[in-house]
Parts: sequence; C-alpha cells; structure tokens
Amino acid sequence: MEDKNPLRFLDLYGSENTVRMYRNAMHHFFKMIYGEGVLESQAKRYLQEDRDRKEDLTNFFLLTKDYAPVTRNCYISTIYVFLMENGIEVSEQFKRSLRRKSHGNGARTADRPPSINELKKIINYLPMQGKALFLCMASSGMRIGEALGIEVDDIDLEGDPARINIMGEKTKTGDRRWTFISSEAKEYVKEWLRRRGEYINTSFKRSAKARKNGYQKQADEKRLFPLSHNTATLMWKNALNKAGFNSRDKSTNRYILHPHALRKFFRTQMGSTIPVDIAEALMGHSQYLTDVYRKYSVEQLAEAYKKGESSVTVMGHSIPIDEMRKGLETHIERISGSLISENTLLRQDIETLKGKVASLEKLYDRLFELAPEDIQKIIEEGNRKAWDKQREENKALLQNLI
Repeated sequence: MEDKNPLRFLDLYGSENTVRMYRNAMHHFFKMIYGEGVLESQAKRYLQEDRDRKEDLTNFFLLTKDYAPVTRNCYISTIYVFLMENGIEVSEQFKRSLRRKSHGNGARTADRPPSINELKKIINYLPMQGKALFLCMASSGMRIGEALGIEVDDIDLEGDPARINIMGEKTKTGDRRWTFISSEAKEYVKEWLRRRGEYINTSFKRSAKARKNGYQKQADEKRLFPLSHNTATLMWKNALNKAGFNSRDKSTNRYILHPHALRKFFRTQMGSTIPVDIAEALMGHSQYLTDVYRKYSVEQLAEAYKKGESSVTVMGHSIPIDEMRKGLETHIERISGSLISENTLLRQDIETLKGKVASLEKLYDRLFELAPEDIQKIIEEGNRKAWDKQREENKALLQNLI
C-alpha cells in the first residue's frame, strides 16, 4: 500500500462538525485497539497490519453499546467510510448483522423545543453576539455549524425579510440553500455588527496568549459570528443555567433545551403557519430542497416566510434597536442639559455661601480682638434691637385685632 495520508478523505467534507465527528469516532476506534496516540499514525498502522476487521468492528460496536443510538451508528458508519476510502470493503451482509443487534436507532435524549417565553428568558441572559446568533438560528432553522460558518457577505440585511445564502460547503448535506431571519433577529445582527470589530480586535490581542497552543484568531475574520462551536455552546449553557432551564436527560446527561432544539422550535412554529415542505427546505432537509426550488422562486419563499414570521418572533414586536438608541441618546441629552443647568445654579449658591462664611469668619476673628466690656456692649445692643423689633411686631398684631 502506497504511503499516503489515510485521512485525506476528510478534506472532501466542508462541514467542520462532520470532520470533527469523524475524527472523534476514529480516535475512539484506534484508542480501543492501540490506546492513546496520534490519529494519523494509528490510522496508517491499522491499514498496514493484517487484522480481522470484522472482529474489530464488532468489538467497537460492543464498546459503544451504551452510547446514544444515533451517536453509535455515526461512529460505526465512520469506520466503514474510513475503510472504504482506503480500499477495504465491508460486506453489506456484515453491516446488516450489526444493525440487527441494535436496539433502537432514534435519539436517546428527551429533548424538546423551547416555548417562546422560555426562549425569551434564555436570550435575555446572552451577550449581544449570543442574542444575534441564537435568534438567527431560532428564526431560520439553521444548524449551529451553519450559523457559525456564514460570512458577513452571505447575509442580506436590506431584504424584507433579511435573507442568508448558505453555501453548500457549509451545510451538513452539501446542498446550497437560502433561508431567512426575523425582523428582530435582523436588528440584533445589526447591533452585533457595530460591536463585532471591537470584539475581533480584543480577541485577536488575547489570542497572543494562546499562540503557544497553535491558535491565533485572524484579524481579517470574515465570519459573521467569529466564535468556535465550543464557545457558542458554553454561552448557551451559561444562559440556560441563569434562566433556570438547565434540566438534563437522565440517560445521556445532555441538556434538554440544547441549541439543536432551536431547529425543532422553528419546525414546530413555522410548520404550523406555512406549507410544511417550505419549512423543511428552509431548514435544509435535502429531500425537500429540489422540489421546493422547482416549485417556488426565492421571492415566493420570502413571501411565505413573511406570513409565518410572527410565529418565530421571540422578543416581541418591540421598537427597533436603532430607534431605541436614538431615543435613549435624546433622553440622555435632555437629562444632561438639565443636570448642567442645575449644576450651574448649585455652583452659584455654593459661591454665595462661601462669601457669607468668609464674612462670618472675619466677624468671628474681630470678636476675639475686642475687650470683654466691648463684647458685652455688642450683646446688649443686639438685645435692645431685638426687643424693639418684637415690640413693633406686637403693636402691628394688636392693631390688626382691633
């Protein structure tokens, strides 16, 4: 066998999530056989050795018997693909024999779509990039990998509704498609774009600390959401915990309201208001894409989306962020003007008080310079004046009574 990279076939997949899943599956497979090691080296070694592949696959199947059925099937299929891409065929008869040993092929996590109220509370605990990201997902049906892969040039914020061009190399199925986001998601994306440059610059400076680990965020990042899958997921989990919706499935320990549940949210909400085939196509289910694009133009899909947009509106029909900002700036200017005026008056009062205090201090200093008999005269003079004043007030009061 020629000396080539046995994992070269992974370059054919555009989805980072797919590549990550394939590598993870092979890591578990070779760890079972050789223990920990470098994946590429272990893959070459495995192909060069004369082994009982069926026995290895059977053992791997038994090793993953407690995994979720979907995960286990993906892992086994990955090894099939790895062997096939490197010239080793596995018979259909053997594959069927393994499938017969499977007990259930569905997802084991008891997940569900969040309600609008639940999603609203979760969104409130997210930073701006998280608000924009997950509102886009909830209102479009995008997978998290697709949302993290779109570039700034892929989204048209001038359209009504705003539309996203998801390139085939960024989708799970490899099919290019259009999808749309709600008006509120568009407003949050606009606000995020205002802050995005500062975020990237800050992240780029911080990444200098991570260069020793071989990572450095590019200063010319083109993605709309320059986040890793792990960062986005952690952001979501933190919001779940703060909102009090951190329930987990007992068998898998996975959050019931995980990010992928937003696709269920879109399907449930949008599927009840527009034709199901359009909702499925917007989500990227390949079995619907061809027929939908044959029947409808992108403009017709946009019209259909607008009819169902209110069903995926989460935060409510609130004032656009631009208007909120302008109103807030006007309010701040008004308050600032009032505060400046009040501050000027206060300063004037303070200066007046300072003058009076200075006069009293001078008078106090003079009293100490006088002899005791002079001080007594001043006191008596003051008392006499006070008595005369009181007498005049009494006369006036008596006159009024008469």
